[in-house]
Amino acid sequence: MNETNSLKRYESALSHLKCALYSSPSCNNEQKEKKKFLNSDGNFEEKIIPKTIKISLIDINGEKTTTYLEQAQKIAKHNRFKLVKVADDTIKPTYKLAKYEIDVKSSSTGNSKKVVFGSNILPHDIAYKVKHVCKMVAKGKVVDVTIERKKDQANTYESILKLIQEKLEVDHKLTKRSEKSSVIGFTIRPKVMKTRDEETE
Repeated sequence: MNETNSLKRYESALSHLKCALYSSPSCNNEQKEKKKFLNSDGNFEEKIIPKTIKISLIDINGEKTTTYLEQAQKIAKHNRFKLVKVADDTIKPTYKLAKYEIDVKSSSTGNSKKVVFGSNILPHDIAYKVKHVCKMVAKGKVVDVTIERKKDQANTYESILKLIQEKLEVDHKLTKRSEKSSVIGFTIRPKVMKTRDEETE
């Protein structure tokens, strides 16, 4: 009897493993597990609840496969890739594996931060905001910087930009967005992103 139960458990585990590794069509969209819940009559009943969602995964070479979200997260963590959701389908959402050198703005709309240096800003506040910009870029954020200046502040842009570049300790790309007589804007994008583990430290 014990051998029969052991064999059944082994076959069940093997089935789940095949489902996770090969995304067998015979598997449901979600891995499921049974849990006991107390119903309104005061009795316990078993309910099947979803464990892991099945997804479409686009790898760094652009090839599309089907797997489970849990597996994709493990692959991303092991290879130090970023897992980005590109399509939110209720049946089977699509995720993409990307290197941490990708443009953060295109992968996450909420990842862009804005910092404004006003025309009346004090030197102490400039130093504080520059430090804040550098800290955000180091965390992998895209930072949109806007510098307001008066006619007698011709060197303000150059001095702030120079200070930011001196303080930045990560590889970055700086792109000028706009330039007017009173306002100059530029965007700083980190070339090498922080991993999730490093961000939470």
